[in-house]
Amino acid sequence: MKKDLMAVVLMGLVCGSGARARADLYGFSRITANTDGSVAAQLSLEVTQADSLVLFTFRNDGSVIWPNAFISRVYFDDGADVLASPWVISDKLPGVDFEYTARGNLPGGNTMTPKFTSDYAFAFQGSRSGVHAWESLGISFTATLADVLDAINHKGLRVGIHVQGLNGRSDTFTTATPLPGAALLGMLGVAVAGWRLRKVV
Repeated sequence: MKKDLMAVVLMGLVCGSGARARADLYGFSRITANTDGSVAAQLSLEVTQADSLVLFTFRNDGSVIWPNAFISRVYFDDGADVLASPWVISDKLPGVDFEYTARGNLPGGNTMTPKFTSDYAFAFQGSRSGVHAWESLGISFTATLADVLDAINHKGLRVGIHVQGLNGRSDTFTTATPLPGAALLGMLGVAVAGWRLRKVV
């Protein structure tokens, strides 16, 4: 596990005021085979620049197909070494509650080529604290957006999620190619409410 990293974990929705930044949108590809993988259609990752931070926003746009599905863990394999410095967690907003964890790796990640090795992992803290239907989770790192996007697009940086609530099953997904029309997102405002900062040793 890397040391001296800097991440700010932001719980809640991204809204239309505050610092403006470019947004890139990614879908997810399944790496395990416990379900038919259709839940991927309601999952997305939005990547934006906010001052000196790069914000990763995980969304679960719940559908009638998988209304109980939720993101329970998030993993970063930073093979490009573009994410840096000590990190701080904020989980003040209700509904979503994640914390950094040093335990475990992406389920099924050892079957990937190259093997998925987690440098940073974050886990939900209770049965209702995952990213459920119409909820989102933000995780910010000190980084440069251009470097992060280049690393994602060329596989030097991989992001994985573990999704549960699939009729008693779970599946694992990693970032795929940018979603069609992602460039149309243009400029977004990023606002963060309800900060409670805790330095993690």
